[in-house]
Amino acid sequence: MKSEGKPKLSLVPKSAIWGAAEALTYGMQKHGKYSFKENGFPYTDMADKVLRHMTEWLDGNDFDKETGFHQLHHAIADLAILIDVVHNNPQQDDRFKKKKESYTLTYTPNILKDDSFLPSSNLITYESPVEGFKHTTHSIEYKPQQSFYNLDIDKMLKNINGNNKDDNSK
Repeated sequence: MKSEGKPKLSLVPKSAIWGAAEALTYGMQKHGKYSFKENGFPYTDMADKVLRHMTEWLDGNDFDKETGFHQLHHAIADLAILIDVVHNNPQQDDRFKKKKESYTLTYTPNILKDDSFLPSSNLITYESPVEGFKHTTHSIEYKPQQSFYNLDIDKMLKNINGNNKDDNSK
């Protein structure tokens, strides 16, 4: 069947379609045809319009004082415009964006007198944002496996150079 998997537009109630169309027609006469498509509107402006109509309706004011149309028809029309703006004008997105958490790590190894690396007492510090621009600093002690770093470099170099005999074997 050709319509399989396609949205069933016939399921949208006629009263919602006609009511939204009446409110959009009024808007067209006032602001021009497709004025919302030219540049779009900031997302929050449209969301505010939807919410104003919804709160008026919730307060028992069924009909808009200016147009005489039902508040819910205006809300549907404004929501349809908002959906169109979201899909076609993403640059109009002026919603508050929560700052993403990020961490800055600072790794400070201890260096011994002989310049060998001692991993058992390293300090890792990082900053994490708290409440906007405030930051808090945390420190943790990092203790990797000792055995990995306890290598006899001289013995390894002798093996690489082909001299795998111990100096004491002479």
